[in-house]
Amino acid sequence: MRDNVYKFMVNCKKYVKCIFSNTFFLWLISSIVLTLIVENISLLSDRTLYGSSQFDFVKFTYNLLLIMLSSSFIFLFKKRIFWFSLVSLTWIGLSLGNKMLLSFRGSPLTISDIQMANMGLTLINQYFTKVQIYLAIILILIIVALFILLFIKSPKKQKVNYFLIIPSIIAFAFCFKGYSNKLISSQVLSTNFWDITTAYNSYGFPYSFTSTVFNYGIEKPNGYSEDYITNLSMELNTDTLASATSDIYSSISVDNQNTNNKPNIIMVQLESFFDPTLMNDLTFSEDPIPNFRRLSEEYSSGYLTVPTIGGGTSNTEFEVITGLSTKLFGPGQFPYNTLLQTSTSESIAYYLKDQGYATTAMHNHEAIFYGRNVAYANLGFDRFVPRETMNVEYTPTYYAKDTVFINDIPELISSTEEKDFIYAVSVQGHGSYPDYEILPEVNITVDGANLSEGDKNSWQYYVQQIHEMDQVVMNLINKVNETGEPTVIAFYGDHLPSLGISNTRLNKGTIYDTPLLIWDNIGLEKEDLSLPSYQLSAYLLDKLNIPGGIISSLHQLKSNDEDYFDELHALQYDILYGKKYAYNKENLYTKTNMQFGFKEPGVGSIEYEDDLIILKGGNFTENSKVCVNGKEVDTAFYGDTMLAISKDSLKPGDTYTIRQVAGDGTVLRETFEYAY
Repeated sequence: MRDNVYKFMVNCKKYVKCIFSNTFFLWLISSIVLTLIVENISLLSDRTLYGSSQFDFVKFTYNLLLIMLSSSFIFLFKKRIFWFSLVSLTWIGLSLGNKMLLSFRGSPLTISDIQMANMGLTLINQYFTKVQIYLAIILILIIVALFILLFIKSPKKQKVNYFLIIPSIIAFAFCFKGYSNKLISSQVLSTNFWDITTAYNSYGFPYSFTSTVFNYGIEKPNGYSEDYITNLSMELNTDTLASATSDIYSSISVDNQNTNNKPNIIMVQLESFFDPTLMNDLTFSEDPIPNFRRLSEEYSSGYLTVPTIGGGTSNTEFEVITGLSTKLFGPGQFPYNTLLQTSTSESIAYYLKDQGYATTAMHNHEAIFYGRNVAYANLGFDRFVPRETMNVEYTPTYYAKDTVFINDIPELISSTEEKDFIYAVSVQGHGSYPDYEILPEVNITVDGANLSEGDKNSWQYYVQQIHEMDQVVMNLINKVNETGEPTVIAFYGDHLPSLGISNTRLNKGTIYDTPLLIWDNIGLEKEDLSLPSYQLSAYLLDKLNIPGGIISSLHQLKSNDEDYFDELHALQYDILYGKKYAYNKENLYTKTNMQFGFKEPGVGSIEYEDDLIILKGGNFTENSKVCVNGKEVDTAFYGDTMLAISKDSLKPGDTYTIRQVAGDGTVLRETFEYAY
């Protein structure tokens, strides 16, 4: 008996040794383990693998094959353990990044997030402490050192049979492609990630993330042709539109029907703004947004369905400004950072420019974030007023407060002869929301049966910020009204905050619905609204009887048609990626020569104090830099009327300018030269 047990153990040892000496079996087993690790890291604790309590073998197998395909190149190298370890680290790192983003903003990791990593680093202090950042750097350095050691010590496979391996990898890739097509055609998998968070949970992280890499731009629609687009364009002719739209001015004085007396149009996109009283498991000591709620009872209001949650502000902007749907782009794509860096797009700004409006974008955050310093010019804005050209107050987490809009927007309106279109993007409500008490007093307290102390602190901080934003809404309306100019202002949230909100926690609407309010002083009739964000601009133009373009016409005339979204798909593909048949094969929109800021910095006098030269003037900001003979010098900011440089920086005969400089060194604006 003992001999039989011994023989069995010896045979098992030989069998295991045989398996683990076989590179293919070792690769297969390691890939299975890696897939399980990646999938389980990627999911939040309240989710299950592939969105079901029942394990989905087909989807798991598919993601396993995908990971095996991504690592199949290791057979081309002798140090296969090293290369597989590197692939494993990459997948695990991506899944950890996915988990963090799901926790912070509620939406998963995409290739666009990696492409925008440089911008993400500018926000790192808002999400991690210095200790956590230093520990992460140390950990990365340790991992790099270990991989260098692994490369040196890794055993080599003595011989690589390229004539066998290369055809095998190619055959594997072709078979995998065929298998993918079969699963997509049978709807086991999908390429349409309209609800990207649910898609990741349903299809698995490897497939979902890879889809964001390869499914880019807009897929060419079935039936796309010159005849189809031409016929559709004829249906949407502006003459037809004019007869179809309602004349809102029937209830307004005759003078307001004059083209030269149309109202200013202002859109204020409120960062993470949402009605917290919709949470069915939280209570508040007082209403966090009393002004917004009261105004909603008096003016047109309701809900805007946005394409994102917890982050992705620029995609809501894109939809509102252009009337185009981000659902038609590849999963997780940000058109601001891709398409609009090199191409123009039809937009409400271009429409209103054609009507004689001055067009201004305004954002109390960095100009370069989401590439807005380029994208806005490709959307038809004449002017961009970013934080670098503002004097702002800051929240405890160092985001600019929205109070800057209260004076800057009315001042801008009063400074122009034309009617104004202003698109203002707020930032005060931005996450993350500290899970510790950072304010000495919290005006509004939050309670909930299952609310942890950390979550309570986060909610109370968030509620304090949107309460201040609510006051900004009221104060801005009052200030604009004081200008005496006819004006319409649309206020809406860009997305819900990243505070673990789910549909089951809401007593009304979904996690993609944000509050919408349209205030006016021209007598518009109150309406209850429920719009997707890509229809908002078309709705406003229709109400004001202002002509737009082919996209706004589609929304106004065909939004109730059965083929509406297919027609939007066709037009959107045509004007952005296709032959531009809708524009007679021409590009109708030209990039503007966009100016930054609307207040000209200037030096009025110079004083001397100790070893400093004091430049006194106006409209300076913390991003103002003195530039001597074309070279920036160290500049101290002492408020909007005073800058200081060292005496050694400026000598008789030198010339100097004042620059407004973005965080990456981009010069946004520069004064004329002063002689010293």
